[in-house]
Amino acid sequence: MWPLRILFVLATVLLGACAAQEADSGGTGAITSDVFGDLRARQPRSDVTGSVQGVVRVDRTTGASYNFGPAGSPDFGPAGSASSGSGAGGSDGGYRINFENAELRDVVRAVLGDALGVPYTMSPDVAGIITVSSPRPVSRDELLQTLESALQTQGFSLSKTGSGYTVAAGTIGAGVVDRAGRTTPGYGITVVPLRYVSVRTMSRLLSGFIVDAEGVRVDTAQNAVVIRGPGPKREEVAQAVLSFDADWMRDQSVSIFEVRRASPQAIVSELEDVFSGSNGVIQFKPITRLRAVMAISKNATLIRRAEDWVRRLDQQSEAAGENVFVYRAHYRDARELARILGGIFGAGGGDTGGAATPAQPTTRTASASGTGGADDGSGFGDADADMGGGDGANRDPFGNGGGTGDFGGDQDPAAAGGTGGAAAAGGLAPATIDLTGGNQGQGPSIRITADASNNSVITYTDGETWRKVLAALRQLDSTPLQVAINVTIAEVRLNEELRNGVQYFVKSSNVGLGDDNGSVGLFSRAASTLQRELPGFNFVVGTNSNPDVIISALDQITDVQVLSSPSLVVLENQPAMLQVGDSIPVTVRQAQDISDSDAPIVNQVEFRNTGIILKVTPRIGTNDAVTMQVEQEISNVSDGANTLTPTISKRAVSSTISVISGQTVLLAGLISQGRDRGQSGIPGLNRLKGIGNLFGERARASSRNELVILIRPVVVRNGEDAQSVAEEFRSKLWSVNGSGGNQ
Repeated sequence: MWPLRILFVLATVLLGACAAQEADSGGTGAITSDVFGDLRARQPRSDVTGSVQGVVRVDRTTGASYNFGPAGSPDFGPAGSASSGSGAGGSDGGYRINFENAELRDVVRAVLGDALGVPYTMSPDVAGIITVSSPRPVSRDELLQTLESALQTQGFSLSKTGSGYTVAAGTIGAGVVDRAGRTTPGYGITVVPLRYVSVRTMSRLLSGFIVDAEGVRVDTAQNAVVIRGPGPKREEVAQAVLSFDADWMRDQSVSIFEVRRASPQAIVSELEDVFSGSNGVIQFKPITRLRAVMAISKNATLIRRAEDWVRRLDQQSEAAGENVFVYRAHYRDARELARILGGIFGAGGGDTGGAATPAQPTTRTASASGTGGADDGSGFGDADADMGGGDGANRDPFGNGGGTGDFGGDQDPAAAGGTGGAAAAGGLAPATIDLTGGNQGQGPSIRITADASNNSVITYTDGETWRKVLAALRQLDSTPLQVAINVTIAEVRLNEELRNGVQYFVKSSNVGLGDDNGSVGLFSRAASTLQRELPGFNFVVGTNSNPDVIISALDQITDVQVLSSPSLVVLENQPAMLQVGDSIPVTVRQAQDISDSDAPIVNQVEFRNTGIILKVTPRIGTNDAVTMQVEQEISNVSDGANTLTPTISKRAVSSTISVISGQTVLLAGLISQGRDRGQSGIPGLNRLKGIGNLFGERARASSRNELVILIRPVVVRNGEDAQSVAEEFRSKLWSVNGSGGNQ
C-alpha cells in the first residue's frame, strides 16, 4: 500500500508543476484552466514572510473562484472565470476569507476594494498584522462584520460614509443609523423601539447581561433603546433587547377569579404553594382593587385546576374576618371597661379609678361686693375644700384656688384640681381608643369605643381577637359585690369608773370597777359583756356581734348618747359618704385695692361642712375579709360664735382596717373635755362682792366625753344575702324604742 501512496504524491507534484508552467506561458484550455484555477485557490502560496492570505468568492451557480495574491493584486484564472465573477456584491454568492499574518492594510484593500468593490478611505496610521479565516462561505454583511472585528482588535474602526467606508483609528463621525432588526456593519447607532417593556425595566435587565454598557442609552419619550458603537457590539445589544422585549402574553390563557371571603394576597400565597411543582408554568397575581386573583398559563388545564383551588381556598373562618362587635355592659360603666381593655391590648392606661361623681353646685359669697352664684368653673375656689384633701385648681380674684382640708372630701370635680374627691373625675376613658397605631404593623388591628348612652362597648377587630376581648369583658363585667355597712357613732360620758376611757376600763385587771357587793351585780355583768364582745378591744366575735349589745353594756355604766347610726350598702371599691350637719360660711381671705383708700374690702367666703361626716371605701378580699378605708369627722361650731370667722371644734379619725364579714370593729379614744359654769340665787344680791355667796350659789362642772365608732360590714354576694341584711335592719328599727340608751 505504501508504494501506491508514494506514486500518488509524485503524480500530484508533477501535475502541479505542469500547471505552473502552463500558467506562465499563458497557453491553456478553458476546461484545464478552470481545474487549475480551483487548485490554485486551494493550494497555499507563500509570500516573503511565508504566510498565506486571500479572499475567495464562491459563485454558487458557476463555481468560479477568485484568488488574490500576497500583494493584493488580483491573480485571476481564465478569462471566463474572471468575467463571471467580477461583480462586487453578488448576493447570490458567498466569500471565504483566509489571511494568516497579513498586513492590515492589505486585508482592507482585499476585502473592500478587490472583493466587494466599494469605495473606501483609509487613514495612514492603519497598520498591523492580523490573521482571519472563515471555515464556511460568508455573506457580504458577514464579510464586513468580520473585517470590522479584525479592525477593532487593532484599535481601528470601520465607519459607513455615504456609499463607501472609512477605516481610521477611533471613531470618525456618527456612522450609520439603523433600526432594530438590521444592523449595518461599521460604527454607528442602532435604535431599538420597545413594544412590550418599558425602557426603565429594559435598562435594569440589560445591566445584568451586558458587560460593557457604555454607549447604551434609553429614550423615555419614544420608549426606545439607543445603542452606539461598532457593528458587532450593536448587534449583540440589539439581539439582547429584542429577546427581552417579547410579548409574554402571546398564547397565554388568563383568568380572573373574584374572591369574596379571603384576601387575594393570602390566596395567591397558598396557590403558589399548591402549584409549586409546576416550575412557573402557571403564575398568580393578586388584584387588590378588584378583590380578585389572576392566573396566567399556556396550559388551560392548569387554569381550570387553579379555579377549583381558588374556590376551595376562598373560605373565611369567623376567627379571621374583621367585624364590628357590640357588648352591652350589665354592671360596670362602658367607658371604664373600654379604658381597661385599652390597657390590656396595648393602648396604655393604668388604674381604672372610681366612677366619676357628678359635680354638685356650691355657693360662694363675697360680703363686700355682694356677688355669688353657682360653681361655673370660674370665680373663687372650692367651697367644700375643708374635706377636699387638696388645693382647688380654679383661679380666683386673689390668684389662688380653693382651700385645703383634712381628708379626701367632696370637692367639686368641675372646679377642684386637688388630690381629694376630684381624683375620681379622671377615672373615665376617652370616647374612642384606637389601637391600630401601636401595633404599628404588628398584631391584629383593633378599635374599642364606648357608647355611653347605651352603656355598650363597641369593638372592631377580627374574630380571634374578639374572643379574647369577650373573655376579658365577661370577667370584668361580672356581678358586682356589695358591702352593707352598719355604723354606730356614740358619745360616752366618762364618769368616775370610766375616767381613763373605755379601752382602759375593759383592759384593766378589775375591769375598772369596785368590788361587787352582790346586790345587783350590774357592773360585773356589764364588764363581762364588754370583755366577751370586745376581746383586746379590737373585734366583736361570737353570736352577739351587734353593735347594740356594746352600746347597751356601756349604757349600764354611764351615759351613752348615740350621735348617728347609719346603715348603707355600697359597691366594692366605691366610696360611700354620709354627712349630717350644717354648712357654715367662713371667711378665708380678704383683699382691698391699695390704690384707692375708699375701696371696699372684698372677702372670700367659703362654706365649711360641719356635723357628722363619714366616708368609707370597702374592698373585699378572700374569705370575706373586708378592707375599709374609713374617714370619720365630728365637728361643730363653738358656742357664741356669731361671726364669719367662727371657731370650729373638730374630732376626726382616719384609718384603713380589715375585718371579717359580720364582725364589728371599734374605733375609740377621741376624748374631749369641757367646763360648764353656772350661777343661781337672788338677782342682784348674788353678784355682790364678799356677801354674794350668802344670797346664791355658783356651780362649776367639767365634762369629759369619748367618741366611739362601731363599724360592722357584711358582704352581699346574692339576693339571699341582701334579704338577710334587710331583715336585720328591719329588726333594728323595731328595737330602737326598747334600747336603754338615749337615742
